[in-house]
Amino acid sequence: MTAPYIELTEVVKSYDGRTRAVDNISLSVAKGEFITFLGPSGSGKTTTLMMLAGFEEPDAGRIMLAGNDITHVRSWKRNIGVVFQNYALFPHMTVRRNVAFPLKMRKVDDATIQRKTAAVLKLVGLSDFADRYPTQLSGGQQQRVALARGLVFEPDVLLLDEPLGALDKNLREQMQVELKRIHREVGVTMIYVTHDQSEAMTMSDRIVVFRSGRIDQVGSPMELYDRPRTRFVAEFIGDSNILELTDANEGEGVANTRDIGSVKVQRFNRSPAAATRYLLVRPEEIVLLPQDAPPTLDNTFMLAIANVIHYGNESVLIGTISGTTVSLRIRIGARAGRELPDQGMVRIGWPAQHGYVV
Repeated sequence: MTAPYIELTEVVKSYDGRTRAVDNISLSVAKGEFITFLGPSGSGKTTTLMMLAGFEEPDAGRIMLAGNDITHVRSWKRNIGVVFQNYALFPHMTVRRNVAFPLKMRKVDDATIQRKTAAVLKLVGLSDFADRYPTQLSGGQQQRVALARGLVFEPDVLLLDEPLGALDKNLREQMQVELKRIHREVGVTMIYVTHDQSEAMTMSDRIVVFRSGRIDQVGSPMELYDRPRTRFVAEFIGDSNILELTDANEGEGVANTRDIGSVKVQRFNRSPAAATRYLLVRPEEIVLLPQDAPPTLDNTFMLAIANVIHYGNESVLIGTISGTTVSLRIRIGARAGRELPDQGMVRIGWPAQHGYVV
């Protein structure tokens, strides 16, 4: 088995000596992976990134990189690049000089600096902007400069702390695609911090979900979406309908919900049982059924419509079953041009394989 490229073992960090910002986490990262640290504010993801960068020192535990213990190695002695949300560019330097700065600090010869700077500016699509200053660039272009500066010295790892947070939606989505392209071309190990689950789903090989200083789950985007281990992960990754269960019988494929009765289920989380279990059904897995059609799905219910939200290519229908809120997503093509009612009762349903017990 290949040894991990980055390995964190039982890492702990507290800023006040009482509350742990990072609480005994362990994680392995393979060389060349694109890993995303995902979680709400205060969950420990940025603190973990800062300890990898060497800007913070753990109170306990160990951090290994390429077989070397870097737990207490100073940041400037680690060959690690960091890209921040605020870009941190030097306003008095041109794009070329900003990008070349890490090489200057490493006392690289001028010919190599020119060659590497030109190559990385081409990689990020800024060759024609090399002589401009940061104030003459758009937000997206400034972010590309910061990315180029983080890559120019060929780091062992590139850390990105919410680098797209200051960009508008369209530009952010374009940069997500660009980051993934650059990762494929360069092959450097990237660790990306965000609280935006769509960013994590778009770019990551694996996602590490943080909560309250601990890691709730690690897995591929689709693994976390389809097989979340906890209610927190189920709600944080994608939209969800969560129903509390009174009991569940995997052998019989039945789960009894607290509010809407018995439902048939085929998929069960096999991690250790929690005190309370829940049924997860994604909104896109629920279908709108003809009112007078015989029930052909495993689970069918009457839904009292509370609201309908139209997004152009799809609509979200929100309603209640026995007082419990349930939502479903309906693609425009799937309803064949039929207008959705905005009030009254409709029949909905889902097959047993689309429910998941966590």
